[in-house]
Amino acid sequence: MSNLIAFEVEGNAMEPIIQEGNVVCVDPNQIPVANGKDIGVFIIGDSLHVAKYTSYGARFIMIHENAPHSVVSAASVEILGKVVRNEENHSAGNTMAIAL
Repeated sequence: MSNLIAFEVEGNAMEPIIQEGNVVCVDPNQIPVANGKDIGVFIIGDSLHVAKYTSYGARFIMIHENAPHSVVSAASVEILGKVVRNEENHSAGNTMAIAL
């Protein structure tokens, strides 16, 4: 039985790896390794972020391919899961926002 969660990506912070409008599937049973290579989905505040990350003490360094890295308190981040699939969205132009 699959527990994957699918999200449409808004923004280009992870391009060229993940394009805006792509659909990523997240496995909440897998935690991305904090090695700067695994891609995860993170809840920071009231928004979702797709990024690679590494940790430094009590902080996470959120690593993006096409945007500045950001440093956040690890206590302020909830790890939703690891991105296990990245698919091109063939219904481009039909976007939706993800609200928590």
